[in-house]
Amino acid sequence: MTIEETLNIELKKVADDLRKSFADNNVNATGRLSNSLEVITKQINNSINGKLLAERYIDTVDTGRNANKTNSGGLLTAIREWLRFGKYGLPNTEAVARAITANISKRGSYLSRNKIDRKIVSGVVNDIRIANILKVLGIQAESEIKKNIINLTKSF
Repeated sequence: MTIEETLNIELKKVADDLRKSFADNNVNATGRLSNSLEVITKQINNSINGKLLAERYIDTVDTGRNANKTNSGGLLTAIREWLRFGKYGLPNTEAVARAITANISKRGSYLSRNKIDRKIVSGVVNDIRIANILKVLGIQAESEIKKNIINLTKSF
């Protein structure tokens, strides 16, 4: 197995653990965030690049959305979708979505206002997890280097 394949496997484990964390913590309302998780690994020259891609709002899962003066419409769209998915039976979901969006834009979300960190994402993707992935890759890289040295010495 190559280092690139190992990195791909390790990042897929992280993605699977994130999906489980979303489900365990009931933050998977529409499934859009879970479905957006994608792993890309690519070898370029002598380096291997790995990315775990996700919807842009993944950074708000743990601590909520801060207040901001500008809204690109993404929040309103997300609130509309969330209200539709939840089937709350509200008579005017558009007005409710606009009111929620305005409140979050002015004051921030509940989590942000109250400085709550749920550690749903950061509990999975953290320095310890990254260090472990690097350790696994380092052991494999060391093994491959040793094989190459042995093969080199045999060829002389």
